[in-house]
Amino acid sequence: QCTERSPASFTGAVAVGARRGVRRLFPSATPALQLPAAIRTGRGRPAVENFRLPNRFRAPRANQTLSLFMHPSSPTFRAIAGLLAASFVALSFPRSFVRAADAAAPAKEAAPPTIVPAKLFAVPAGLEVTVWATTPLLHNPTNIDIDKDGRVWVAEGVNYRSKANRQPAGDKIVVLEDTTGAGKADKSTVFVQDPDLIAPLGVAVIDDKVIVSQPPNLLEFTDKKGDHKFDSSVDTREVLLTKLVPVLGRALSGLAAVIRSPGKIALLLGGSAVLTLSYVLTIYFSTVAFGGGLNLAQVGGAYLVGSAIATVAPTPGGLGALEAAVIAGLVSAGMASSAAVPAVFLFRLATFWLPILPGYIAFNHLRREEFV
Repeated sequence: QCTERSPASFTGAVAVGARRGVRRLFPSATPALQLPAAIRTGRGRPAVENFRLPNRFRAPRANQTLSLFMHPSSPTFRAIAGLLAASFVALSFPRSFVRAADAAAPAKEAAPPTIVPAKLFAVPAGLEVTVWATTPLLHNPTNIDIDKDGRVWVAEGVNYRSKANRQPAGDKIVVLEDTTGAGKADKSTVFVQDPDLIAPLGVAVIDDKVIVSQPPNLLEFTDKKGDHKFDSSVDTREVLLTKLVPVLGRALSGLAAVIRSPGKIALLLGGSAVLTLSYVLTIYFSTVAFGGGLNLAQVGGAYLVGSAIATVAPTPGGLGALEAAVIAGLVSAGMASSAAVPAVFLFRLATFWLPILPGYIAFNHLRREEFV
């Protein structure tokens, strides 16, 4: 919770950032943090979520992290050390014991939702803002539409990002109604709950059809009985548009952005050239290790031709086809098969098989950090 004092400085209570993290987001800012005397140094990074920043300013993750280093002899340090020790002991109890204790404890009523006071809204004369619907009638709405009878249809996004399994049955489309004419919703009906609905982005009601935007698909549900409940024995569910349209749109948009930026074109072509050169050097040194006897140009030509042939093979990474094509190319260039075969297999081990485990670990890390 930092307040801006001037364009070049920030001051306030320590909450979600520290010197390194704030500088990363605001390079010109010099944070002035009010720290206790026991604190000697600190590091941290800010919490950034739900809005996009340029890559060079983006925080490494959306967690609130702050590390502080204290004098070991200070009372503050000893107090925190005692709390950490107590926490470790508490966390060491079996989960079954904790669940049993929770089950035995009396149930607590959920706290009422926090409502923004309607008086904070500025509206023209003759209009007013009132609260029409709150939780539990709806949860985490992403989009709404109003049908011809004044009912409000809500797309819910409870299963959002890291909370994707909060509702295993899927997200919902709910219908809110004011059945008494009191100017406030008093009835909520679940039209549909579907495992394929994962934080849907839009809903539109047209007669007896309900259109739901669930990227990369556009879904159409029907409500033939008009009871605002999807019945699979009577109603239908169809995919109007599928992933082809958004994928093509994103591809064309990305291509246009690259074309407009010469730097990105150079990065794209340069990266591809460096990757290809690294493969050529790898297979060349593999042949040298087995006494192949061909020069770099001959080995590189055999690899490039074999790689081009393998691109049409219906296997991941040209598995099998690449090996056969490159071995044939090396042998035809004058290398003995006793050297070509083990050299190619060594090359594939280094460039295809060994990167699988670190790649898997890296991909899972990116998913946990919600970069993908």
